[in-house]
Amino acid sequence: LTLPAAMATVIKIDFTKNIVSFAHVGDTFMFVYFADGTSKVFSDDKNKKFDEEVFSLLRNIAQENNLTYHKARQDKRINEAIKTMYYRRNNNPNGKGSGLINGDPHLKLYIQTGEIALQGVKAILLGTDGLMPQGWSEKNEEDRQKVFDEIQKGGFKKLFATKQKSEND
Repeated sequence: LTLPAAMATVIKIDFTKNIVSFAHVGDTFMFVYFADGTSKVFSDDKNKKFDEEVFSLLRNIAQENNLTYHKARQDKRINEAIKTMYYRRNNNPNGKGSGLINGDPHLKLYIQTGEIALQGVKAILLGTDGLMPQGWSEKNEEDRQKVFDEIQKGGFKKLFATKQKSEND
């Protein structure tokens, strides 16, 4: 649990073949925006279900004890839940976890790869789950469009400001 580790979505753009190849692992993402106004997520976030278990416990502790999430985070049960989650999730040899780039050979169970034709593609955005404002979902096409609009209006600075506001709210 103390080894350096990373999660990533890596792309290779081949203009000769007019395709984008990708390799993905973890809670990063790849959004593809099309000229017809639609978008699609091409990466799967296998971490989300594990994160939600911890967030659910955090919400319960906060509500039961009338605490802020920040205070509830200090509860020993949260630390134990996070440790347990790491063992269940990170490169679990049963294939039911999530991948983590840390030298573990079980990572190969979790690498997602694919190719996308560039025809009709307007933009590609690579990011991490930490890029999304609170309440916005990578899976929701409307939210992906809001991310694109924020970047178009004011670059990543605008998106970061929106994210920070959502966290403060």
